[in-house]
Amino acid sequence: MLKSEFHLSKIKEYEEKVKGLEKRVAQGEKKKALLKITKNSLEREKALYNYCLEEESEGKVTEVNKKENEKKSNTTVRKNNNKNTKYTKKEVLQHLTNNEEMYYTNKLNATYYVSREGKQISFGEECGRRTNDHRTIFSCFDDIEYNDFNTLMKSTGLLMCIPETDDCWCLKGQRLSKEQKNFIESYGLNLIRE
Repeated sequence: MLKSEFHLSKIKEYEEKVKGLEKRVAQGEKKKALLKITKNSLEREKALYNYCLEEESEGKVTEVNKKENEKKSNTTVRKNNNKNTKYTKKEVLQHLTNNEEMYYTNKLNATYYVSREGKQISFGEECGRRTNDHRTIFSCFDDIEYNDFNTLMKSTGLLMCIPETDDCWCLKGQRLSKEQKNFIESYGLNLIRE
């Protein structure tokens, strides 16, 4: 499958999610933050789609890596059915460093997550914009179902960063570390709890 085809399928998926979330928000459900994040993901997929089309038109035909596709599918089986598993700080960092794309950054625009120690975690950026989706992190934790952000946040204590909208996201009741609070304050970001 060509990368442009892959991104086109993701665009369609996000468009459906946006429609559904817009209906739920219109009916009064508190899903505005999730809608905002999903719209950002849709825009990122559109940009990646256009980039891939451009490369393909120049003869740089690129296909999606089969393993990458499998990781991104929603069929990942949870190996540990205990959704209350909490990782220690050390375990979180060990899991993150197993991903070849992960690195620490000091650039807000490249930040995807902030660890409890205040380390800014990135999975790639190009020209000052992030190049991957927040879901890239699920390849680091094979015992957390793909797209299960609630379990991810509960288990790891990570803070999600959405610099495009000057927001950070965490679960209601999630205790942020002093370092994570300092990160939010130092950049003047809004904290969304959902």
